[in-house]
Amino acid sequence: LMTSNHYDSASGEVIPGLWVGNLMSVSKMLQLQENSNKETHLTIISVLSNPNLIRLVSDILEQNRLKQSTRNDANSHTIRIRHEIIELKDLAETDLLPVLPHVLMLIDDALGCHTTSSSGNDGISNDVNQQIICLVHCARGASRSVSIVIAYLLSRHES
Repeated sequence: LMTSNHYDSASGEVIPGLWVGNLMSVSKMLQLQENSNKETHLTIISVLSNPNLIRLVSDILEQNRLKQSTRNDANSHTIRIRHEIIELKDLAETDLLPVLPHVLMLIDDALGCHTTSSSGNDGISNDVNQQIICLVHCARGASRSVSIVIAYLLSRHES
């Protein structure tokens, strides 16, 4: 799943709609959505502590927003982006427990907020013209984001 060069885009879909990746996977995810013909609800959860990396992700998302707002293409689709920043240092002694309830709620919300509650489909949209994606990423995509996604799977998918 991950590459040796942390500047490469490395991401993967863990369960339908839930992706884990590194910093560059944000650009990759936006690029994939530009080529999609579906309305997309994209939640990006950035698990970072470096202010420069946080600013970089914010700038990438702002450039995408400006690009979307200048499009006059009748065939273009909507990409709704929600960006959440979880400030967490990438150290062995960093405790995930204080942020886990909030992050797990964000993932639940991202995967389930655009579906009919009686559908019983675990948050994945029945609308074939709609795509729901939650990307959890950190700088290298190797520890913080993966740990959060594993915690989500353990807490929400017990089977």
